[in-house]
Amino acid sequence: APTHDIERTGAGYAPGHEDAARVVPDALGLLGVEPHAVDRGVPAVAGDADVSIVIGRDLVRGVPKVRSYPLRDRAGKAVGTVDVARGAISVRAAGLPPSKVYALWLGRRFLGFFPPVTKDRPLDGHAAVDRAAGELLVTREDGGDRPRRPGTVVLRATLR
Repeated sequence: APTHDIERTGAGYAPGHEDAARVVPDALGLLGVEPHAVDRGVPAVAGDADVSIVIGRDLVRGVPKVRSYPLRDRAGKAVGTVDVARGAISVRAAGLPPSKVYALWLGRRFLGFFPPVTKDRPLDGHAAVDRAAGELLVTREDGGDRPRRPGTVVLRATLR
């Protein structure tokens, strides 16, 4: 099998197998799943596999410890979890109204937009961070490319 210099460990999946792919990373405390991608060399390694784990340099010291924090909203309608492990944040939440413009912030630092939330697809996203400490915000933004400051806060957590 070919050798690749892959930075981050992750799970890959064939079309239609995303739910199965999420089980292994969650069990191991890894963050992130993505379709099998040629640029990561996964098809050459995975063959006909429905789900594959690509081990990166981040696991040289073993499986990272995952810290979990609850995400809270003021009304108590939305619930979620933030998982933090070795330079990565994973955010999942249910109960938010559909929107295409939810964003993730750590302090006043914009980390990126979430994929659109629909009635069938809850909030779910990941971000790489140097240091995961401080107030984490999920906001609803007005749109645009890159907000300069947080919009309306819909969920928050304090990371330690």
